[in-house]
Amino acid sequence: MKPLEIINAIFQFIIFLVLQIFWARYFVFYDVAFCFVYLTFILTLPVSMPIPLYLLFSFITAMFIDMAYDMIGVHIAATVLTAYLRSYIIAFLTPLGGYPDNMQPTIQSNGFQWFATYVFILTTLHHAALFFLEAFGFSHIGWTLAKIFCSALFTSFIITAIQYIFFTPFRTSGRKR
Repeated sequence: MKPLEIINAIFQFIIFLVLQIFWARYFVFYDVAFCFVYLTFILTLPVSMPIPLYLLFSFITAMFIDMAYDMIGVHIAATVLTAYLRSYIIAFLTPLGGYPDNMQPTIQSNGFQWFATYVFILTTLHHAALFFLEAFGFSHIGWTLAKIFCSALFTSFIITAIQYIFFTPFRTSGRKR
């Protein structure tokens, strides 16, 4: 990673932690749809980043979330699992021509359909691990599945909205004719 990319990653890390701890943790619908906006940081890190470093970033991010939520390792386990599975999901979603060398998983570089699929799959995996660990088993499977599905939809929507609002360049000129 270049020095500017490192500074940008640190800035995004701080922003998404603050958003999660002071805003998103209280943004819940009917105790079934939770928002985990900090996943935006994890899911949009460059693909070229070495996997051990990526797993370390995921661990550190989730450690801060666990401390804020007063949990012991639940977010760490779910987030590191998601980070580990990311390369497999990206390989599964690879287009015919492949990816450019410096590909970053964003709407701007891959388009809405690819990004929405990528985010929804990984947030669903994250939430499944998180909520099953939180429930500590399968005793309330109906409620847990409802939380997984609703939270994955909600979190995916918020992550996609963040991409459109903050990371997609605005077009100031008219359409090309």
